Amino acid sequence: MSLRIWVVLAALSSLALLGNAVAGPGEYASGGREGDRIKTSFDVRFVGGLGYEISNANGTARIFFDELRNQSAAKTSGPLQVRLFVTTAAIAFGDRFTSHTVAKWDAPQVLLPGYRYQDVEVTRELLPVPNGVYYVHLGVFESDPSCGATSWCYTDIRTFATRVQVKDGIYSNYVESIQPGSQSQAVEYFHAGLGHYFLTAQADEIAAIDSGIFAGWSRTGATFNVWTSGAGLADVCRFFTAYFAPKGSHFYTAIASECEGVKENPIWQYEKLAFKVALPLADGSCPTGVPLYRLFNNGQTGAPNHRYTTSLAVRQQMIGKGFAPEDANTMCVASAGTAPTPSVATAEGLWEGFTSTGRAFAGIVLSDGSYYFLYSTQASDSVLAGVVLGTGASSSGAFTSNNARDFNFEGYGVASGSVSAQFVPKSSMAGTVASPLGSATFTATYNPDYDHPASLVQLAGSYSGQVMVSAGLQSASVSINAAGQISGGGQGCNFTGTATPRGSINVFNLSITFGGGFCVFGSSTLYGIAYYDTSSGLLYAIAPNAARTDGILFVGQK
Repeated sequence: MSLRIWVVLAALSSLALLGNAVAGPGEYASGGREGDRIKTSFDVRFVGGLGYEISNANGTARIFFDELRNQSAAKTSGPLQVRLFVTTAAIAFGDRFTSHTVAKWDAPQVLLPGYRYQDVEVTRELLPVPNGVYYVHLGVFESDPSCGATSWCYTDIRTFATRVQVKDGIYSNYVESIQPGSQSQAVEYFHAGLGHYFLTAQADEIAAIDSGIFAGWSRTGATFNVWTSGAGLADVCRFFTAYFAPKGSHFYTAIASECEGVKENPIWQYEKLAFKVALPLADGSCPTGVPLYRLFNNGQTGAPNHRYTTSLAVRQQMIGKGFAPEDANTMCVASAGTAPTPSVATAEGLWEGFTSTGRAFAGIVLSDGSYYFLYSTQASDSVLAGVVLGTGASSSGAFTSNNARDFNFEGYGVASGSVSAQFVPKSSMAGTVASPLGSATFTATYNPDYDHPASLVQLAGSYSGQVMVSAGLQSASVSINAAGQISGGGQGCNFTGTATPRGSINVFNLSITFGGGFCVFGSSTLYGIAYYDTSSGLLYAIAPNAARTDGILFVGQK
């Protein structure tokens, strides 16, 4: 078993976790054992992340840091030594104290002005340390005649947030006696339009969201209990960012150094201490309560967002959707509460295959049961001939719809119909589409591209293609900016509109408003969906009119 202590540096959008150390009072603290002197120049300092790892099994300590720099513009350093050491008391600036060296690294040479050691990682044998509970520090020592009898002075010290206990040479994280206090319930929400999750244990926020003041947010069904008081617990910092407007996001951390690091990040605004949690033991288990896992969306929605869950099943589900598990940031909460409302197995997804009549088939079934089935001509898989759309229901592996509308652009017009299919969720679908225009069976397989959140950044660009309506087709060009604003036209008809990512799936909600003149739909607004195939650069946009007697299908190449 190894004891791992990390150091934090917050990246602009991903809050990348590098570790768990913070500078002492006054930005850095210095001091020495009795007889040592404090160096006053502080020219040689750590820059960036640093940390250590102790292997009890191997009897070694791994020391690592991003950079050790001589910040003087004129003075060459003396001999340098980096020490991992422990003290029984916290270090304050200027204090003299007794310390025990755990491991040390001697720099191979002095540093000239402005020179540095970079990306250093060394493993050293553990030195004897008496039994006890200690604060852990990583310090830079410089040898200089002015340092007195020991000939070494401190120039920079970083203190780690977690104390350690040493017993007969074995190291472990020291856990103070936990005395939990009162609790409150944390509630999870999801915004389908943003594709973001939000967590709060604040009663007034819960009441406001539940009342609909903040439109678009709805409960996922997940709750868990957190502590609001108690001894031996860690405070949880809460941050907010509006940097990625119109999308915002909240972020929580119980790691003190990560909290301090994010406070220095101008993109994030510190709000408050939200609640209390227990920190995991060295082996990852909770001293009390249950684990709360943190997962990062990797910026898939164009903005950072995290999900926090006590459910291993949900954790695995989110990893499958491209979220990154941040297990080093696991917290322990009072109780698991309720899991998210389980979703019924449905036909939702992107399906691709062929019909019995030799046509290529591509279908999208959304979470609300609405569907859009595209089919090609019999002569060419790459030339679209029509779209079947409607709303259906999933039950026990069957998907059925009796309100299908077949929009055929080969000159056959629009006809009512039905869809009946059997499916295996996220795997396969086979069924029949029937209308007065004809009947055809189809088989299709699931395309996991559906599970990747739609990106306006990827969608943005100019497209050339064709707009199809029941009366025929014509050439058109479309431009979409990074905000999802649409403009385009062709042959005397201009239009504008918007494309908005539809939650966490690779589909956009679409609105198109026509500019009158020679437009078939006058100045009306049509609503539908759009799908962008990143591999081919093709944009598919489908929007029926309100009566579903006509509509548009645009296919364009970026």
